[in-house]
Amino acid sequence: MTVTQRRARSPEDKDRRRRDILFAGHDYLKEVGFEAFTMQQLAGRAGLAKGTLYLYFETRESVFLALIETKLDRWALEMQKAIGSLPSTDSDWLTCLFESVRQDSLLLPLLSRLDLLIEHNISTTALIAHKKRWHLVMVAHAETAKHCLGLSDGDAMEAVVSVGTFLLGVAQIDQGPKIDVKLLPQEVVESVASYDIFARYLVNGRRILTGIRAGI
Repeated sequence: MTVTQRRARSPEDKDRRRRDILFAGHDYLKEVGFEAFTMQQLAGRAGLAKGTLYLYFETRESVFLALIETKLDRWALEMQKAIGSLPSTDSDWLTCLFESVRQDSLLLPLLSRLDLLIEHNISTTALIAHKKRWHLVMVAHAETAKHCLGLSDGDAMEAVVSVGTFLLGVAQIDQGPKIDVKLLPQEVVESVASYDIFARYLVNGRRILTGIRAGI
């Protein structure tokens, strides 16, 4: 692709260019996956010289981190809106959390790589800023859980952290390649069918909340 974009000079132009890079990065990641994602290809898709791209993002992991933060902000707003119309039951809160996270097909795969990959390949300054931003997101979700579930401040934060961690683990199991069930032996089909991810999440999520209320 021929690079034709002019240099961004004003803060507004730079913010707009950063958003354009993230839009291109989102579509590119969705198309090729994590392993094939390169800064050179992203620069071409964004219509930039590779050196210009590095003025905005030092590594591909810094692109991933920016995508996570954008998605988390959007998710937090959507979750709060959805929770506002729900009855105050554990199952409703758990279901809302599960469905809102899975609406974005890249959010959980990105989060599953956050601790093991992404945070190890960004600057210390970016890591600290991310940790602060992550804390604010968690506080907002805990406040919502507090009112929805009738929990104390501490228990609400424990619920968000514990259920969120469990959901992330469940989601990683669901990241494998899809196989045509016609190719599988019947006993394997039955075994796979018995592992309903949402059902397992809901049952164990309720157990987590029960344990938190009991002080376990």
